[in-house]
Parts: sequence; structure tokens; C-alpha cells
Amino acid sequence: MRARILRGLILVAAVALTKSATAHAQDGPPAQERDRAEALRVFVDCRGVECDEDYLRTKIDVVTYVRDRHDAQVTVLITMEETGSLGAEYTARFIGQEEFAGEDDTLRSVLPPAQTQDELRTTLADLLKRGLVRYMNHTRLGDRIRISFAAPAAAPASRPQRDPWNHWVFSTTINGSATGERSTSLASLNASLSADRTSEDWKINTSIQGGYSKGRIDAGAAGEFTTLQHSYAFDALVVRSVGGHWSLGARTTLTSSTFLNQSLTTRVGPAVEYNVFRYADATRRQLTVQYSVGVTALDYIEETIFGRMSQRLVDERVLATLVLKQPWGSISTSLEGSHFLNDLGKRRGIGFTSMDVRLFRGLSLLVFGGFELVSDQLFLPRRDASTEELLLQQREQATSFRYFSSIGISYTFGSRFADVVNSRFAGSSAGTNIIQ
Repeated sequence: MRARILRGLILVAAVALTKSATAHAQDGPPAQERDRAEALRVFVDCRGVECDEDYLRTKIDVVTYVRDRHDAQVTVLITMEETGSLGAEYTARFIGQEEFAGEDDTLRSVLPPAQTQDELRTTLADLLKRGLVRYMNHTRLGDRIRISFAAPAAAPASRPQRDPWNHWVFSTTINGSATGERSTSLASLNASLSADRTSEDWKINTSIQGGYSKGRIDAGAAGEFTTLQHSYAFDALVVRSVGGHWSLGARTTLTSSTFLNQSLTTRVGPAVEYNVFRYADATRRQLTVQYSVGVTALDYIEETIFGRMSQRLVDERVLATLVLKQPWGSISTSLEGSHFLNDLGKRRGIGFTSMDVRLFRGLSLLVFGGFELVSDQLFLPRRDASTEELLLQQREQATSFRYFSSIGISYTFGSRFADVVNSRFAGSSAGTNIIQ
């Protein structure tokens, strides 16, 4: 009897669901789907910025997010640049496409130092809301827009506050780490202190850094090896702005490193830099050429392969850097060459490139790599490296080059929409087994 009643209830439910589906089919697509079809199509491109796209989709759900810029009516390019107070200026560049081609806009917002992730994503959400309104007004959903304004609280007029720090910002960090197992261990301690001052005309950066590490390897029958390594550095940079394309500066560095056999190395040198683009466009594009001449004094820990305990040298350096952050992708590449004027054979060349370029719909090219041509290792010790130093990489070895590289492609296909947010199981390994 109960089985017959249960079968009857299932049959009634099935009939009801069928009728409901038929009614929906006759009435057309649901209102939510109709709204998505009429909503502004937006592609959000965060270049090196943690913008929490899931949060943006949740808070701004009146547009349709697409996963490829070719499907968008508006591309939003978000970039970040550090401010003089160690805060950050976020730039949202709105680029119109299709019927909005040529209708571009740029909005900026500055956050103070040590902002939280919630403050950052809330700020970016507000930027997107303000920037997208001009485009949404020209869609079928434009008449649903309602605007509110938060009036500032009334306050008595007052004179500008005096800055007791005179735009100086100080920052310090200290951290330690320890790793190990039965046969190996490594402990390290690092600390840094910086003082910076930035204005429209001047940029001053100073920093002190120090590091100490101790490593141990139990090589069995070969014995146990323990080594110590330390390094210290001081860097000071002063830059003067000269118009929209030129800068003049000077840099002083002091370094000490057991790895590089340097008891104390001091370099002082002026420099000049030219930016093909205006510095005001630095968040989107830069092409700079920098030239520097410097005097270097080197004091070594051990006698070098050239039989010296100290040297005084004059060098010159040229550095060219290209940085592009555009809707089609991003490129960061630099080339640097240096040599000592008293011996042109002692020189070094360095190149570095990082690219993420969208070739066409869904297909991106990813390139990362660099090279270094070395013929200026004046600091190499005369004596051969010990077994401990080789095993624990405690000192630099003689070489004529170094390189690192990676290349790949990324291809994405399927639905062009990217609106849905589902955070379930976000913090779970889902039962993954790690096999060694």
C-alpha cells in the first residue's frame, strides 16, 4: 500500500515539473537570462594586481563578465604603482569596444600603506562601478540605473595640516626561517630598514639589508659539513625630475658578502635617464634608457685569482627597459651592459624578458627568461672551493654565462561567460595524495 502511495506521489511530482518546464518554455527565457543577454559585456584584466575577481563579480552583478576581451564591449585594465608613502595608486583604464570603440576613460584611487585585502577589493569595486556607468547608460538596462551620492560631512574650514615627517616614510622588516630533516638543516635570519621620500620633483630611496644563514649536511661516510654565510648592503638613490621625459640621479651602494668574497665594496655614480613615453603614463608603458658612470672600491676577504686584496676601478653602465601593459597582454624586458674603463675585457651583459601576449581568441603566449654573459668576476678567491662550500653553495663559482627560461602557451575555450562564483571546497585538497 505504502509503495503504491509513494509511486503515485513521484508520478504527480514528475507531471508538475513537466508542466512547469513547458510553461517556462512557452513564456521564453527566464528574466535573469534575458537581463544577462542585454547587460554590458565586460572583461576585467588585472595586471599583477590581486583584485579578487570573484568579489568583483559578486558585488557588481549588473554586467555580464566574459573570459576573453574579444567578446567584451568594455575592457577594464587594472594596474598598480607604488606611491612615495609606500601606499599604492590603482589605475582602472576603461577601453570601449564594438559600439563603444573610442570611448575610453581612466579612473584612479590611492590607498595608504598596509591596506588590507578587503580595503583593496572594495576600492577596486567602487572604481569599476563609477567607470562602467557611462557605458551601461547606453544599454537596454540603462533606465534601471539609480545613482546615490555620499555627501561629505560638514567640517569647519581649516588650514592645511603640517606634515611633521616632511614626506619621509620608514619601513622595517625582520624574518627568520628554519628547515631541515635528519641529514640536513638550514636556518636563516634577514632584516631590512628603508627610508624613502617622494615628491613630484624629487625621489629619495635609502635601504639597509642584512642576512645570515647557517647550513648543515650529513654526508654519511664523507662526514658532516657546517657552513656560515652572511651578507650586508646599503643603497641610496637620489633622483631629480627634469620635465616629462628626463631624470637626473645618483646612486651609492655598499655591500659585503661571503658568497662574493667581498669584505666591503663601495660604488658611487651619477646617472641620467630618458623615457620615450611620458612618466605620467608609467602604469601603462615605459621605454627608458639609463646611463651611469661610477667609481668602485673593492676590498676582498681572501686573495683573488688576480693576486689582489683590494682594487679601485671606474665603470660605465647602460640599461634599457621596456614595460607595456595593454589589453592584448603585457611585456617587461630589459638589457644592461657594463664594463670597467681601465679594462674593457672585464664586462657583463644581462637580458631579461617576461611576456604574456594574447595571440588571438583564447590563445596566449607565455615567455619568461633571461641570460647573463659574465667576464668580470674579479672577486673569485685564489684557492679552490672546499667540499662544504660546493655542497652548500657558499661561494660563487667561475662561469662565463648563466641563463634561465620557460615558454608555453595557454588555450581556453568553451562558454564565453564568466559570471558565476562558487567558492565551495575552496580550501580543500579534495583528497589529493602527495607521492614522493
